[in-house]
Amino acid sequence: MARGPAGADPARPPPPPPSPRGGGGGACLGGRLVLPPHAAFYTPESLADMRRLSMLAVVRFLREGRLRSCVNLDALRANGHEPEAVRDGVREELRRRAG
Repeated sequence: MARGPAGADPARPPPPPPSPRGGGGGACLGGRLVLPPHAAFYTPESLADMRRLSMLAVVRFLREGRLRSCVNLDALRANGHEPEAVRDGVREELRRRAG
């Protein structure tokens, strides 16, 4: 006697494993899956959010010296670009331009 998970029919083959691209291999979906392109990024609201959040990140960096989500901090430091030195240089340049 074949054994399988509780409630499973051991005589039927299991569905195909999920593919890395999503879905379950196609045949078991039976046309029930729709993957529309993600277009929310291109709305006027999202573009305004991107500008606002970018400026908040710059202000936080200049005030506190913190980088909230710097994904390449190790690479910056390995190439001699310490965030604190960059911040101090930007502050000095802003002071110089303000006169």
